[in-house]
Amino acid sequence: MNKKWVRVLLSFVGVLLIGLSIGVSRLADLGTDPFTTYNLGLSNFFNIQFGTYMIISNAIGLVLVFLTAKHLIGIGTLFNIIMVGYVSDFTVNLLSAQFGEIDSLVLRIVLGAIGLLVLAVGASLYIVAERGVAPYDALPVIVEQKSNGRISFRAARVISDILCIGIGISLGATFGVITIVSGFCMGPLMQVFRTLFTNKLATFEEDTFVIQEES
Repeated sequence: MNKKWVRVLLSFVGVLLIGLSIGVSRLADLGTDPFTTYNLGLSNFFNIQFGTYMIISNAIGLVLVFLTAKHLIGIGTLFNIIMVGYVSDFTVNLLSAQFGEIDSLVLRIVLGAIGLLVLAVGASLYIVAERGVAPYDALPVIVEQKSNGRISFRAARVISDILCIGIGISLGATFGVITIVSGFCMGPLMQVFRTLFTNKLATFEEDTFVIQEES
């Protein structure tokens, strides 16, 4: 498998993890990440299935990214727009059918924490793959680039996350501890994973290139 397809696979896996993590967080019912909170609020307001509304929301954002930073659009963007909402819905329906409503607060906290961590891993993985990102994830990248680094990815992400939380809650989305933690911690947490995955991928591709050259 060449470098290009390795990155496509990483992007696909990252998006899959994002969808799974959002589904788990919805089941925990302790709030969700900011962008999900925003979309849950609007999907409830317009009475549209979450997965379907995610496509609509991302399609609108895609136009803005195309006009400002089209280099951030790729197969990963398509993965995200199509998969995240429906994978989340599938996860909720599957786990609800198997285990029913989760009453244990401890278990809900554990699920919420797992969902938050997996979300940061998945989002960082598909961003590092550089096969295109979702419009919302492109926003802090664009701000960082357009400001020549004066506004960091972390700061831009925190600001956008807080705005999304406010909009989502005002439209009836569930607010909880995971919402608060993700609003302030998702940016810094993703920064850690982005750095880790960037270094690992660079090492992997360098070793693979050397092996291919020698063979």
